[in-house]
Amino acid sequence: MTWRRRTSLLRFRQRTGRDRLVDAVRSIIQQTCEDVDVVVCDNSDGPEVTETSSRLRALNDRRIRYVRTTGQLSMADNWER
Repeated sequence: MTWRRRTSLLRFRQRTGRDRLVDAVRSIIQQTCEDVDVVVCDNSDGPEVTETSSRLRALNDRRIRYVRTTGQLSMADNWER
């Protein structure tokens, strides 16, 4: 079967959901289909932003793209980014 490139978009804001976010990204990149990109749009604020980006970088996979928003965005604005 021929696969087309897929992109998974994950919007993240929950400070307490960081473990679930990393698990979700790990699950996506471990799929048998390797033609996948993961875009994480982080709408968090505070010191947890550094930890989130560090944990995603530690997965060491070029298919993961981490985007940090500037300031708090509404859900609709976050998806439009």
